[in-house]
Amino acid sequence: MNSQETTHSHEHVHPHDHGHSHGHAHSHWHSHGGGDESDLWSGQDYLAKPGVLEVAQITHQSILHSLASAGIDVEDLKRWDVLEIGSGPGAVTKHLLPTFALVHAIDLSPSMIMSLNSYLPSSSYPSLTGTLHALSSSSAKIFEDGEPLSSPTSEDKSRKISPPKAQFDLAVSNLVLHHVDDVDPFMLGAIGLLKKGGWFVLTEFGLVENGKDKEEERDVTRMNKEGKALKGGSVNAPDHYRPAASVESLTELFKSYGLVDVYAEKRGTLPVFGENGPQPPCLIVRGRKA
Repeated sequence: MNSQETTHSHEHVHPHDHGHSHGHAHSHWHSHGGGDESDLWSGQDYLAKPGVLEVAQITHQSILHSLASAGIDVEDLKRWDVLEIGSGPGAVTKHLLPTFALVHAIDLSPSMIMSLNSYLPSSSYPSLTGTLHALSSSSAKIFEDGEPLSSPTSEDKSRKISPPKAQFDLAVSNLVLHHVDDVDPFMLGAIGLLKKGGWFVLTEFGLVENGKDKEEERDVTRMNKEGKALKGGSVNAPDHYRPAASVESLTELFKSYGLVDVYAEKRGTLPVFGENGPQPPCLIVRGRKA
């Protein structure tokens, strides 16, 4: 398994608990490992989880807010082609489709892409395509060459389609980064698929207000030694625990990869456990490809 692919289970220990455990609803970035037998996600189950649709609406609104605060007119967005990274079964995708000209969704789980193709069928959503793809420094070449990528459906699990575009006006990634085992190929792949001047917008969980990062309270040595020892490793694998994201860390990350006009902020909270449970803040960062 290559370095940009990650693997983890659907119910797992959060790499940075934000004061709560992880069985909540959000997007993801993980490896399909080359076949359904190692796919640890279920797209249908995911869509049925409490909070998924509510969080999807909030993150979509946060994307629009971030772009508007950069001075981009909402009417301009109707002409933009979008790459959605870690789309899952399409909860956020459904909101993106009426906003933008075209959406190409990528994920690493066959179940998620299969569910996406069922939840948002091309017959009703002709501006949407979805494929399996692991971001890497080779992503730009793969898309430029129009290399066929796996896009399984319930009727045809071996179906392949070519990417609809070589580059995109906007890449979005919603609540995915904390699942990424190797950030370098993730960032290089995303930026490589942007047009010059294109934007990358990313949302992530922040630390629950007045909460303590559980990493400070547990036996980090033991957790790092044992981890979530799945084949190929993951963000939950040994030596991959890290503190919660922050406005500062996301800003630094984007700037370190050469993005310009970088701005990050905390915007509202995410009801991932329902109205009465802990609600981590929604962090959002944007940057433009120079």
